[in-house]
Amino acid sequence: MNLVRTEAGGGHTLLAETLAERSAAAVLDSHPRIRAARVTVQKPDAFHDVAAVGVTVERGMV
Repeated sequence: MNLVRTEAGGGHTLLAETLAERSAAAVLDSHPRIRAARVTVQKPDAFHDVAAVGVTVERGMV
């Protein structure tokens, strides 16, 4: 979780997709035994008619 916080706190990221990708990569790179990561990023109140918008990325090592 600290890896993801570091990615999120590293300055402004334009796209939620970019933050999710960077976070998944950081998790996968953090330890050789981690084989897969699923990261969901949500932005609350992005539009007035929905609670949140977001993206989920799944990445794995081969």
